[in-house]
Amino acid sequence: MIAVKIFNNNSILSKNDKGEEIILVGGGIGFGIRKNDVIDERKIEKVFCLEKETNYKFQSIVKNTPLPYILAADQIITEIKKKSTKKINDFIYVTLTDHLYTTSERVKAGVEFDPALLINVKNLYREEYKLGLAAVHALRIRLRIKIPDSEANFIALHIINAEMNCQMPQIYEITTMMTEIARGVAQTLNIDQDTVAFDRFMTHCRFLIQRVFCNDESEPSSLLFDNVLVNMEKSHESERRCAEQIITMIENRCQYEINEDEKMYLMIHLIRLNNSRDQNRH
Repeated sequence: MIAVKIFNNNSILSKNDKGEEIILVGGGIGFGIRKNDVIDERKIEKVFCLEKETNYKFQSIVKNTPLPYILAADQIITEIKKKSTKKINDFIYVTLTDHLYTTSERVKAGVEFDPALLINVKNLYREEYKLGLAAVHALRIRLRIKIPDSEANFIALHIINAEMNCQMPQIYEITTMMTEIARGVAQTLNIDQDTVAFDRFMTHCRFLIQRVFCNDESEPSSLLFDNVLVNMEKSHESERRCAEQIITMIENRCQYEINEDEKMYLMIHLIRLNNSRDQNRH
């Protein structure tokens, strides 16, 4: 392989057999070489072959990030992709690598963020929080840095960002809306939030809000579905009120009209949630 650009002593840009730009990292891989020199492949510790825009942005990250953090982030992202039940966008290499390095520097300097605003991440995104917590433990071992468990909240948000392909401000807004939904449903239906049924319901709400943010409209409902919804609303008054509160909040916040299909599926999930509560009490 030939060096296309040298970022620093530990990272360079090259091309693979298909002519695609790839980022190579490894101890001393860029030391003493120039553009068009042959690369010592024995020094390659990791090859990053990413989509064009992601590759371009990741170049600035590897240029300014010490090698141990790049390799630690890669190890963590590999584990996240392996254990996650959702598809993870490769842009996580940019956001999470940068976050892990700045977090480590911040912790070393004794500066801590107040995670109070992220307290609901653990409850609303259980899978992502567990992955974030595993990442914190891996960083402690690999980099020997005393990172607090609360950092798992921030890492979880980066994972969610990579799942949803949303900007971080949107993730915060979605999380805020989900927090309000969780609180309202728990109070209105007297539901225990620490159950599998509640997790399923919140997952549905998460994807509903995500579709709204992405303006991903479903097909218009049929007359049969409309009749089913009317019948459900008549026989499940508390769930209907709860659904109306959720829909009103989403429509007002997002300036988006929820269609009848979405209302029906929301009702179905609320009815299932309420039924699971009743079953657990018997």
